[in-house]
Amino acid sequence: MDLTNIDNDFDEKEVERINTYVKHGCMGLETIVKDETKMASLFSLYMAGKTYTEIATIGGAKKNIVLYLSAKMRWYEKRMEYLSDIEKNMTKKMTETRIESMNFITSLIGFHHKYYGDEINKYMATNDRTIIDGLDLKSLGQYFKSIEILEKIMNPTNVRTGGGSGATININAAGADIKTDKDTIEITPSNTGNILQALADMKKKADKEKE
Repeated sequence: MDLTNIDNDFDEKEVERINTYVKHGCMGLETIVKDETKMASLFSLYMAGKTYTEIATIGGAKKNIVLYLSAKMRWYEKRMEYLSDIEKNMTKKMTETRIESMNFITSLIGFHHKYYGDEINKYMATNDRTIIDGLDLKSLGQYFKSIEILEKIMNPTNVRTGGGSGATININAAGADIKTDKDTIEITPSNTGNILQALADMKKKADKEKE
């Protein structure tokens, strides 16, 4: 049996066994072929990733017959086509999941923008320090974590990994340098970053209370 013109996963010994089996008249093949349930079962075992020895043992068929059926019915090609379809489908699902994740994270960031924007506008209008002191620090941490996650999703190659502390991302906003990593938020405001100065002071105050 010429196996050079078809894709297969046989080793040299298995090719030899197939050729020997064909040379001796394919004894026992007719009985297996007539049993459609048996044929389907053997093929299903192959598609499930079982070896030819396992297929013969589980399926109750001689290994020579299993090898011949695989060659004759082009099992290897069919499995490769099946795996290719799975890969394409997985790529599509991963793309969809990535887009959905980006949409969710941007919505979450938008929520924080609204929350902090309203409070900062109140502070700008009144210069009332209690407005800044009353902001939810935990929510502030979630905000910067959302920015970090979005950056990872959009530009995974641009994310710098630190020495054991997780991914680190630097952001410039409102006259301040903001550095976030896995566990901390560091805000270094410039002379014009009065609002973020207040937020940074609040963060430092909370860190001291934890000590």
